[in-house]
Amino acid sequence: MKLVPKVVVGVIIFVIVLVVLINTFVVVQAGKVRVLTQFGRTVGVTFNPGIHMKIPFIQNTVNYSTRQVTYETSDFPETSNSMYPDLSVDTTSSDGQQIQLKYTIRFAIDGKQAEWILNNIGTMDQLVEKVVKAEARSLSRNIPKKYTAAQLYSEQVFDVQDEIGATLQPIFE
Repeated sequence: MKLVPKVVVGVIIFVIVLVVLINTFVVVQAGKVRVLTQFGRTVGVTFNPGIHMKIPFIQNTVNYSTRQVTYETSDFPETSNSMYPDLSVDTTSSDGQQIQLKYTIRFAIDGKQAEWILNNIGTMDQLVEKVVKAEARSLSRNIPKKYTAAQLYSEQVFDVQDEIGATLQPIFE
């Protein structure tokens, strides 16, 4: 009967050691970086692809993709293959015509900026929501208002695209 408590204690110790070991190592996949945090604050370390060690239960990581990510608007976002689908944007042209804009934004974060992004904006989802979505939707509502509907449905649509892209680029940088 004395063997049963020793087996139970041994299993408990094994499980605890296993959990600690699993929480010690961080594997970062290709195309991603992880920002190291300690008690919720960044500590100036970003893990690049590979295997890394951290202090279990004290340090955690926040994951960011450094691959090209897509944010896409459409009438049916639930059918989109985009990583961040959204509804199309309604606006008006300069001649008062109601128009719907559908667009795709492709972007990638610089892994060297991941800690700054976490400190100043938040997670990858928060980055898309607070910067990509907010800025793109605002510009997509306002810039087309300079053009007539006929211009927007002609080659001048590329002027709108270029203006939105040129305005977004420094914001995204």
